[in-house]
Amino acid sequence: MRSHATYPTAGDGTRAALPEALKAEFQRLITQGELAIPELADAILESADKLGASDVHIEPGRDAWAVRYRLEGILVPVADIPKALGENLIGRFKMMARVLTYRRRAPQDGRVDVGGIGVRAAFMPTLHGEKAVLRLPVTDAPLYLKDLGMSECDRINLERILLGGHGVLFLTGPASSGKSTTIYAALRFILDRLAHPPNIATLEDPIEQELPGVNQTQIDPAGGLTFATGLRTILRMDPDVIVVGEIRDEETARIAIHAGLSGHRVLTTIHSGTAAQVYARLLHMGIEPFLLASAVTGICAQRLARRVCPECAHPRLVEAWEARLLLGEELPELIGVSANGCAACRGIGARGRFALFELALPTAEVREAVLQRATASHIAELLVVAGMRPLAHALRDEVLAHHISIEEAIRLRGGIVSDQKA
Repeated sequence: MRSHATYPTAGDGTRAALPEALKAEFQRLITQGELAIPELADAILESADKLGASDVHIEPGRDAWAVRYRLEGILVPVADIPKALGENLIGRFKMMARVLTYRRRAPQDGRVDVGGIGVRAAFMPTLHGEKAVLRLPVTDAPLYLKDLGMSECDRINLERILLGGHGVLFLTGPASSGKSTTIYAALRFILDRLAHPPNIATLEDPIEQELPGVNQTQIDPAGGLTFATGLRTILRMDPDVIVVGEIRDEETARIAIHAGLSGHRVLTTIHSGTAAQVYARLLHMGIEPFLLASAVTGICAQRLARRVCPECAHPRLVEAWEARLLLGEELPELIGVSANGCAACRGIGARGRFALFELALPTAEVREAVLQRATASHIAELLVVAGMRPLAHALRDEVLAHHISIEEAIRLRGGIVSDQKA
């Protein structure tokens, strides 16, 4: 079997690389020891922001601490820090996040504000010490529906759902697939299109963007404010549009669905593989089929795909097993692209990401299948007949257009293979 590119590597086989000046600056600060800890903490966050990292991982090991940035969805090594200095660095970030520095055996969450950057901080005890993950805000995300990359047909259908009088719109996909970005773009559309702005209330964990004209609430389970309790209160405050950050349990799902049936527009997210699997997930939660058949007005599944780096992309033959997985059949001499990484993409093999969508609009046949508790595969077939373009087809087209590498397509295909044929 032909060997494939493995991320992250650079073209010469070295690991994904950061700018030399940045590595030298980190080394200078590490050499200075404890006195440079505040400066080192600021430099880690500021450089991560400049490079477009979504997360910073500070991980304890047996002999040293590793700092890694998540760039284009891939963890890239940044620096190794001596053991004692790493503990001081974690302590500094805990101070910045306003959490208890002496509490080391229990997880903690906080927020760091430095240089105008608002960062979510999470701390967790591990075998060799506390690990910190710092999540940076998304600053270059698309703001409007027209910028998300949907097909014109899907965008128009989504707009019709958003302007409808009631019902529940589910957005689904794994973590970091752009669901929050889509919801914020949907809210901007509602605010821009309606002459008299409606009463929009959100329950979020966390609030990622501030939207003028929207009543945004951060849930606080420790203080008794959960999605379920907050949703009950919002329903007593004359809402027009309700956003529930995530459906995590039957109670929240049931309240959200009843809200959609009682004349409210509800937007929410749920973790699932595809649009059809949302029905299966909710049925397994215990939601009655007749409620789902009546309440759901649309389901939007999405993924973020890494756009192949144009500088180091090179053509290669798609192997038989890859063609079967991505295309559903073996096609001879089919050419795709791979990328081993280069200086332009910092050894990652990708530059930028874009979204893939499937928008499901329930028809009478789909609702009847839900009432009969049909399988996700059968519901998926009915949705395709009704006009849904499956994620698998969108992925296939991007491979054939050489917009993404074969390896990236296989990575994404694994999460959507269970109920749809290519």
